[in-house]
Amino acid sequence: MSAVSQLYTFDDMPPESIRLSMCDWLRHHGIDPGTVCVPGWIERRPGQRQIAYEAYALDEQGGRRLNEAMTEAVREQWVIQLEAEPSPFPDVIVT
Repeated sequence: MSAVSQLYTFDDMPPESIRLSMCDWLRHHGIDPGTVCVPGWIERRPGQRQIAYEAYALDEQGGRRLNEAMTEAVREQWVIQLEAEPSPFPDVIVT
C-alpha cells in the first residue's frame, strides 16, 4: 500500500453507489457514517495509520449538537489512530 495521504472531499451527498461504498468503508474502520459531515472530507493517512475526517459534534442523547444560535450543527475534526494502515478508498471514488 502507498504511504501517500488521499483526501476525498464532497460538497453534497454523493451519488448512491458512492455513498453506500463509503458507508461500508467507514464502518469497516469503526466510524459511524451518520456522524460524517456533508459537505465534508475524509483523509486516509496510511503512513501514519490514521483516518481524519470532519464529523458532527453529538449531544448527550447522541443527536447533533447545535451552535449557540441553534441554527446549525457543530462540526469537529477527528483523527482515528489505527493498528494497521487504512484500507484503500473504494474503487468507485478513486479517480
